Amino acid sequence: MIRAVRLVVAALAVAGATAGEAAAQAPTTYGGGRLPTAAVPARYEPTMGVSMQPRGDRIAVRFDSSILCGRDVFEIVGRRVVPFDGAGFTAQGATVSRVAGGRLRFEWTLAGRLTGGSFAGNLHVVGVRRSSGRRRACTAKPDRPFEARSPGAPAGGPAHPQPRGFYAGTSSYVIADGMLAPVALRASADAGKVTARWTIAAPCRRGPREHFANLSPASRVRADGSFARSERFTVRYADALVRYRARFAGRFAGTGATGTLRLRARVYNRRGTRLRTRCDSGTRTWNAG
Repeated sequence: MIRAVRLVVAALAVAGATAGEAAAQAPTTYGGGRLPTAAVPARYEPTMGVSMQPRGDRIAVRFDSSILCGRDVFEIVGRRVVPFDGAGFTAQGATVSRVAGGRLRFEWTLAGRLTGGSFAGNLHVVGVRRSSGRRRACTAKPDRPFEARSPGAPAGGPAHPQPRGFYAGTSSYVIADGMLAPVALRASADAGKVTARWTIAAPCRRGPREHFANLSPASRVRADGSFARSERFTVRYADALVRYRARFAGRFAGTGATGTLRLRARVYNRRGTRLRTRCDSGTRTWNAG
């Protein structure tokens, strides 16, 4: 599950396209992000998911990451449509969100360049938290290099990942504005395990979709290149308690990987005594290379 002390719920509840939109009707989405290591870091090490979609002389971009303010980690989201010259782009934005006892303002710059069929770039993000009359700068690890790719289903027989290899792509879920949701994987130093970071939103029976960026802990890669991880965990938000069930599974083949993912959630009142709604993303496919 995601390693965060506290989440900014308002920042995650961004508007998006419906899950029923056909991905084939939209331009190509490049997905991926930043996942520095396959192991859980001992200190704050931000990860990132990013989706981008060139549209002629414009490009749509969306990212989700985090920002450290004191001892609290807040999840953040940014989205823009900006000019694109066919090679590079720069997008900027600023967001103010309410947090316990005050507010959080963060500013970001996302720049990327298309080379050899994939994007590489950097996210720069800093913020300020105001709480109970105090001002705290949020500037830890402001730069997050990323990669985004658009692989198809991998061809070839069973394979193992490259040692410390990074794999980037998208799932079949439309996360926002016609863009597919990002997926990123990182193999361990011995290539025997793989960690995944993926973004999803689960439609609910009542209310808005449940957005979540999940960090699936390292899973053992079997002899046939397959792996799977099922999780159950609980997150207490400012106004709700949510019990999650997540599954991420796949198989390495050729120079990439493919698989399925799913997120389910039961949303309760903050005390966890009354069920408000159930949410389910359904089983989605993904490709990374």
